[in-house]
Amino acid sequence: VQARSIVFHWVKGHSGNRWNDEADRLATEAADRQDVIEEQSLF
Repeated sequence: VQARSIVFHWVKGHSGNRWNDEADRLATEAADRQDVIEEQSLF
């Protein structure tokens, strides 16, 4: 298993930021889907 580094940056919402707008669109699309896959724990 490779170690991954994750960095979070605060971005003002609804401000015309291209990547934030795309993330919002994808999140909305995912939330509206009916074919939700049940989460399975690995532990």
